Amino acid sequence: MEIAVVGTQTFTLGFQLAGVTRILNPNNEEEMQKDLRQLLNDKEVGIVVIDASDLQKMPDRLRIQLSDSISPTSPVLELASTLIILRSGARNLNSPI
Repeated sequence: MEIAVVGTQTFTLGFQLAGVTRILNPNNEEEMQKDLRQLLNDKEVGIVVIDASDLQKMPDRLRIQLSDSISPTSPVLELASTLIILRSGARNLNSPI
């Protein structure tokens, strides 16, 4: 399972320096919607990290789809202004964050 980070270059830089390779820097909200939809359909992505303020800008339907993709046993973590979505396919993540 891969970790994907979506956001501005400033937001994603720390994750990139930490070794995350699936980095998406959309130029506008439309591109961000497209990227998030693609990640929802990608079975290799187990964790999606997005700034909570960016997520709030997304259409309700997309936010609901992201929320529904979360396994009941996997939490949504909000750290400062960062939202981490653990997708239902990420059942092999046993260590706490």
